[in-house]
Amino acid sequence: MIITYFDGLTIWDYPDGAREARLTDGEYLYLADDGSWQVSDQFEWPPIPLFPEWTMAQITAEDMLQAGLEVVGYELIADVPTAHLQLEEDLAHLWVDETGAVIRLVVDYSEPDQDILWFAVWDVETLSPDLTGPIPDEP
Repeated sequence: MIITYFDGLTIWDYPDGAREARLTDGEYLYLADDGSWQVSDQFEWPPIPLFPEWTMAQITAEDMLQAGLEVVGYELIADVPTAHLQLEEDLAHLWVDETGAVIRLVVDYSEPDQDILWFAVWDVETLSPDLTGPIPDEP
């Protein structure tokens, strides 16, 4: 999924073409087939461990920092200088900017004993997004 943040508006675009939105401190909305925005009375976070909002990635990063990380390098991501940190077990990698904001987060949720290979990736692509497509009107 692609999440686009603007002042007062968050848009989720899903691979199947669905779009959801939320105005700051507002209700979750979905784009109906007729092009209208409808209040979502069934909104649920995904059942698998993803990061559907930046705040969840940031909380995960803070937990990781408390667990103890080592700096393994420095990289430029989305034109932002970042420090690349990793957990000693190599189960998670974190890239933060100079303020501690998450720019990239990769967490290994694999379960080798069950033949499950699965990674969650949070990745900032740009800090200057261009929103295309419909957006909800202000209430």
